[in-house]
Order: sequence, then C-alpha cells, then structure tokens
Amino acid sequence: MNPDNEEKKLEDASTVGDPASDETRIIETPVPEGTQRLSDLEAEQRKKICGRYQRTRFLGKGAFGRVWRCRDEVAGIDVAIKQLPPELVTNPAQVESIRKNFQVIERLHHPHIAAAKTLEVDPQTGETYLVMEYVEGRELNRLLLNRGGRMALDEVLRIARQVAAALDFCHGHNLVQRDTKPGNIIVNDKGEA
Repeated sequence: MNPDNEEKKLEDASTVGDPASDETRIIETPVPEGTQRLSDLEAEQRKKICGRYQRTRFLGKGAFGRVWRCRDEVAGIDVAIKQLPPELVTNPAQVESIRKNFQVIERLHHPHIAAAKTLEVDPQTGETYLVMEYVEGRELNRLLLNRGGRMALDEVLRIARQVAAALDFCHGHNLVQRDTKPGNIIVNDKGEA
C-alpha cells in the first residue's frame, strides 16, 4: 500500500468511541482524488503571499496554476495572483522562458487585456506568483451557461470585437495567446470583455 494514501486516509478519518467501552472505531470519509478539503483551502487562504497579499477568494485552477483574488495591503487594491506550478519553476530553462515572456507581457497595455503587474517569488515558501490586475466580472463560459447558451447578437459582436482587438494587439507585439477560450474571457457588468 502507498504510504501517502495511508496517511491521507488517516487525515480524513474521524474516530467514534462508545463511552461505555474502550473500543474506538475509525470511520473514513473518502476525499475524491484531485480535490482539496475546504479546510485546506481555508488554511491556505489565511496565508499571505510575499508578506503583502492577503488572499480573499479562491478563483480557480487552470493549466498554469491556481488563481486567487488577493488584497494588496501595500497598494490598497485587489489583484489576481496566479501561483505557478512547481514543475514550471524548477526547470531553469522554463524559468528563463517565463521571465522573458513576463517582461514582454508586462509592457502590454490595452483596455481589453488584464495588466500583468509583477512576477514574485515568496521568500518564505519559494513559490512563484504572477500578480495581475483583478478584473471584476464573470467568465464568458459561466455567463453563457446562466443564459442557456444564448446571447443577443449585438452583445456577441461587441465581445468578439473586443477579444479580436486584444488578440490583434498581442500579435502586433509578436505574442500569441494560446489559451483563448470562454473561461479566460471576463465580461464586466458593462458588458465589456
């Protein structure tokens, strides 16, 4: 048996005892593979990133790591912080590639592209984070789900033009956005992407 699995089972177990006897049974609560218990997320949320970013909400997990909404306690603003996976930042060639890409992305300023602010390594944990502008709104895929997959034509065209303008801007700077999908497009309450 894998010792990691055994340890996980013990973490997820609760004990039940009969007060009249010395017997104690262990009742296991299964945790689906690849998920975190809420208490793990809550514990992680309490930790500050780089000593200044207080996590306020877990936003999701994607191919390039977990994303948190955080409060920058120095600047007094909300930011989105992407925690890069360890396998990306332990390979020196990948780290150099990430830094070069970040230097290019950092200079992009467009009304339909979330601004990258900084790339930071937490001195306490050694984890690498991409700090970005937080954009209030909903992912386009969720917006579509809530509307039964339908949107008014003028709204579709407006969003499509804005996304196309952002992609054209990136291409004009020799960048290719390889993960353009409804889940990565945020639409604010004004209908802007």
